[in-house]
Amino acid sequence: MLCAPAQIVEVDSVSQIVTTKGVDYEVTVLAVDAHVFYKEKYGLTISKGRCFINGKLASGDFFKKRRELPRFVFPVEIPSSKLLFLLGGPSRKPIELTPYVFFFFTDMVLDHADQRPLNNVRTNLCVVTQSFNTINCTRKKQSKYFVGVRRSKNGKFNATWGKKQLGTFDTARIAKTARILVAREKGKEWEDRELVFTPTVKEMEAAIRGIEKPKRKRRVVGTGGLNLHVSGLWHATFRSKHLGYFKTKEEGQAHVDAAKEEYERKREEEDATVVIPRTKEGNFAYLTALNGEEVLVDDDIYIKMYRNKISVAKDGYPRYLNRFVHRSVLVDPYNTWTHHMDHRNGNKLDNRRANLRIVPIKINAMNITRESKSGYAGVRPSGTGRFVGYVQNTKVWPHKLTTRTFDTAEEAYAWRCALHKQIFPELYD
Repeated sequence: MLCAPAQIVEVDSVSQIVTTKGVDYEVTVLAVDAHVFYKEKYGLTISKGRCFINGKLASGDFFKKRRELPRFVFPVEIPSSKLLFLLGGPSRKPIELTPYVFFFFTDMVLDHADQRPLNNVRTNLCVVTQSFNTINCTRKKQSKYFVGVRRSKNGKFNATWGKKQLGTFDTARIAKTARILVAREKGKEWEDRELVFTPTVKEMEAAIRGIEKPKRKRRVVGTGGLNLHVSGLWHATFRSKHLGYFKTKEEGQAHVDAAKEEYERKREEEDATVVIPRTKEGNFAYLTALNGEEVLVDDDIYIKMYRNKISVAKDGYPRYLNRFVHRSVLVDPYNTWTHHMDHRNGNKLDNRRANLRIVPIKINAMNITRESKSGYAGVRPSGTGRFVGYVQNTKVWPHKLTTRTFDTAEEAYAWRCALHKQIFPELYD
């Protein structure tokens, strides 16, 4: 273990107390340099543990800037350019060079042999290289609380792991607990180094909250449940609500079940007081979308969805929680590769169960129509001023197209609807 060298004391040395910002410091120099204590000529100040002098020299020259006291009393001017030096071991004294030995040092500094900056006797001062002087650099003062824990000015305690800030905590034990939890993630070897005491459940809870506080809040998907934390505790949550940390899984599950029961009870009380809005025509329940349109639903579906926002996209289908409303209403299983869910009356906003059905894809494709010049689906004007009704039978191969000409578009449409219902009766169930 390295220790600081003993203090160098000269027989003919002189010491005096220098007060700076209410703090007394003892400054020592040789008797021949005692004139630095003459207040009529010089002024001494202490800054960052070093002594500085300003005032007038014996020749009358005035120091516009303060100067370090060691440089002032040192008898030799410190070289600022390249100089040939060979440091003689621990003595740090220049020795005579031979013609075959050359060392170039550019940054020369004045060093205290006993590492006491206020002891400025000449035998305590020597010229060394800046790289050699870095040996005097000592480690930061050890924390009087725990390793990696520092007390801030506001009375809180900051915990760090390397260059990473873990957070601010109320007590030093909680801050140290945060380091213990991080060490557990690193491995048992790190945990054994940090585990200077066994933290309690409350200390681990406070440490976890302090670590997670600076992080961005994540969206919790689902109703929650139990998760085993790195601290060994069970973290219980329900619908983004923190329920606490528990030692056993059974204790945490009991709190989750109690939260679910309380949530269901409150929902039942709210649903019992809800007034369902109804349309003037048909007396159907409806949900109001964000664009003001009315989405027709059954009463039980209204109770299920009235708490959430309903949006209608450009395709005309209303959505609930990023899901089509009609798919949330009719949940009967079907093969999506061969069948689609269809609205019987073609109104995408009418999502009552009576208006929804499961049909083959080719039947659902018949709903895709384009504007007819006659104003009726399946009717087109002929070149002679009359109207032609037509029906495409896709149930036979090759497909059969049946047409008939009428004097008016209404007659052609009535014939077309009758023949279409005869060929595709499943569309009119």
